Amino acid sequence: MLLSDIQPWGTAPTPLLPEFIRANIGHLPAPKKIRKKLGAKTKLADLDSSFWDKIPVIDKPTRIELSQIVRNNIAKVPNAQVWSKGLSRDQLQSLPFSVRTKNITMENTDILKNSALKFKEILSVPKCGIVSALEFASIAEIVNNSNIVFKKVKKVTEPIITDVPTLVRITLKKLSNRLKIIAKERIFEIGKPTVLESLGRRFSGITRERVRQIETKIYDLLEYVKTSKEMKPVVERALQLREAIGNAIPADRSKIIAKELKNITTDFSFENKEEKDLVYGIFLWLAGPYRQKENWILNQSVPLQKSVNTLIGKQNSRGLITDVVVASVLNNFNIKPSYHDEWIEYLNHFRRVESGLIVYKGSIIEKAAAYIKFRNAPINIVELTEYVGSSSVRSTCQRMISSNKLWRINRVNDFVLAGDKKYREYSGITAEIIKEIEANGGQVSIRHLVKEFTRLFGVRESSVIGFLGAPIFEKKEGMVGMRKDLSGVESKTNILRSVSCYKGDTDTWLWRTKVDNDTMRGSGRQVSNGLAYHVGCRIGQKINVETEYGNVTISWPVHTPYGASIGSLRKAAINVGAEIGDFIFVQSEKGKLTFRRLRKSRVDNERVKLKKVALLMGAVSVKNKQEAIVQIGKAMAIRAKLPSKILQQAKQLLLDRYESDLADLISLDGI
Repeated sequence: MLLSDIQPWGTAPTPLLPEFIRANIGHLPAPKKIRKKLGAKTKLADLDSSFWDKIPVIDKPTRIELSQIVRNNIAKVPNAQVWSKGLSRDQLQSLPFSVRTKNITMENTDILKNSALKFKEILSVPKCGIVSALEFASIAEIVNNSNIVFKKVKKVTEPIITDVPTLVRITLKKLSNRLKIIAKERIFEIGKPTVLESLGRRFSGITRERVRQIETKIYDLLEYVKTSKEMKPVVERALQLREAIGNAIPADRSKIIAKELKNITTDFSFENKEEKDLVYGIFLWLAGPYRQKENWILNQSVPLQKSVNTLIGKQNSRGLITDVVVASVLNNFNIKPSYHDEWIEYLNHFRRVESGLIVYKGSIIEKAAAYIKFRNAPINIVELTEYVGSSSVRSTCQRMISSNKLWRINRVNDFVLAGDKKYREYSGITAEIIKEIEANGGQVSIRHLVKEFTRLFGVRESSVIGFLGAPIFEKKEGMVGMRKDLSGVESKTNILRSVSCYKGDTDTWLWRTKVDNDTMRGSGRQVSNGLAYHVGCRIGQKINVETEYGNVTISWPVHTPYGASIGSLRKAAINVGAEIGDFIFVQSEKGKLTFRRLRKSRVDNERVKLKKVALLMGAVSVKNKQEAIVQIGKAMAIRAKLPSKILQQAKQLLLDRYESDLADLISLDGI
């Protein structure tokens, strides 16, 4: 066999596996694609030189699978001898190894030319993996079994080339036209590379897998340039480029990259634009490689996301990462100072504050806690809601109240970090009153409560006194305790005296409520005690009332002085076609609720004041003042017959119910 007949590993006539491996683990199944072509019973023992009579070529994934099989069974491979005769450095140099294996061989000649070389010794060579070891052993088997005559090479000391343009030009000559196209459009392309299928169609319809195999040759060449001693001057210049542009640069500043490429190639003389693009591509790949991600061009060889964890690890006791620290960390990652602010924004993990950064990631609770820690003072819920980027103060407040990381410290919803010894957690006036009563043996002075709560929680005296009116509390001689029996609690349940409640038909009452953002969000609201009583809800109860749009909850808590409340009316509002600004009439009759809409525009467009009052009291339609007066009398359950008496009593009743807006619309003039 001639030396020129020997081929790299994975091509004829070189065996896929050396004989000593086939002999020891040959009973194992061959890789999947080989078994698919040659039969399910094909074993590793069949992968000698005769294998190539049946299959002309195998792909890279199959070679990788084969290597993995050997790796998994390496303990079963004996310490076999690879050479039957040693070779000189020049003879080793002449063998058809791949670029990677040749580089490893030339850097470790003293070990690999030894005639007593064993397979496990190959694996111990630096940078030599199982693929290179198999390639070396397979080619060695052909050399051992053939009478190959190596030509005597007269040693000629070649001058060492240090001229960068010459070295790059030598590299480019190793690329065919097809390789140059793939290099330019796939490997050197910073943005979106050309897809394999598209290149395959351009090259006479070859498969995408074949394009990938060809692409591997370019990577092998570039790796050789990166690791070879002869190409060191080229690599050093590429590192100058990296230093000049940094590891991250905004994509809209890509002209800076072109400028720096021009600066490091001033000694080049380009024959055409294609050569210039390829030279620029080689330098940029060696410096990086660089790829565009979103709006940044990033060095793929540097784990730039680590800058997040590095910055987080530099927080001081208040959670602040000072500007000096930020600059130091980003400079260490070779991100140019002019891009620091943009890079921080791109990371999307930090919020800029005075003199530095604080961490801004995770849930809204975690973001709020970091901000409070930095400020080292109570912060109101409005400011916190804006800081964490929430659209609802109410829902944000509820989440923070329920969190075990934050404390609400007063009624106006200022928050601190949980466990802050300078403050006491505030759980609501009612809950705090109960705590004080329990702490003082069942009774506590009202004066003490007022004094302590105004000091601790910043609430008004009137608020404390007001909450003591909740049914759960019993006041006597300046003291307050817990009520044991709720049966004797008096409550205003006269629906005729309830705001926005009006008489409908027999045993029917209407409650008017305005549709707002809270309604459409599904929030509950206070409802007249009289209406709750009429529906069947008593103090301390919570009931579900049937409606055509599903059940609606009405509750009458004992721990609040505000009385009854009604659950979400969102479904009802949507189903009756109500919009924000409109009114809904909730009608109670025989333990059920029905709903009716009143358009805001209809109220606004009504110029006759008495007719407007009648509409707002639940009248479906009124044609004139006389009908309006009749409807008003009916709605207010007034027995008088004379129009003047009806209006006089209605006006007074509305004033007593604090509905002055309606009372002001009723005039006795002209009646």
